[in-house]
Amino acid sequence: MKKAVFLFYITLMSFSYAQQLPVLNLRTEAGSYSHIGLRGLSKNDICVILGSNSPARPVTDYTVYIFKDGGKIAAYLQKSALSYENIELSEENRQSLFKIIQSGKFKKFLKYDQEDFENKDEKTGEGKFPIIDTNYNLTVIQNGKQNTYSYLSKDYLKSDHPRINKTVLKKYAFILDMFRNVKIDKEH
Repeated sequence: MKKAVFLFYITLMSFSYAQQLPVLNLRTEAGSYSHIGLRGLSKNDICVILGSNSPARPVTDYTVYIFKDGGKIAAYLQKSALSYENIELSEENRQSLFKIIQSGKFKKFLKYDQEDFENKDEKTGEGKFPIIDTNYNLTVIQNGKQNTYSYLSKDYLKSDHPRINKTVLKKYAFILDMFRNVKIDKEH
């Protein structure tokens, strides 16, 4: 009996620890995100904003996750300044999303800057590469600081353009795929 109570206690402690928010190493002062309904995050809350737009549809769609201590996540899909849909998260989704923001890969990626997506010392290919694809955005906000990234799709990993830093692009695509792999249900 004591062993069962001990195991239950350990499981409960590990679950509550897993739901605590990490302190992220973010560098830039956070801007205003009132255009997507984001106002006043509490101390240590983490906001992850995923966006995408394409040449065919220049308006950016945003998926917004606001992580709070204790395992709570507010989530919604913003299609315009006045239109959003709440996202219903299952317990499995919540746990998956918390695992992402606590993962070493996510934390290590946040050490990169936007400039790291392009090789700086390449002499060839000095012109811009054509933007013929969807542009993907990732913004992470915590404690008044943010990191923002914007780049083209992982299809550019196949490109031979010398300015594309494929190492960083591959890590970016991996982070975006982790979020995309969480299946979400929208409610109206």
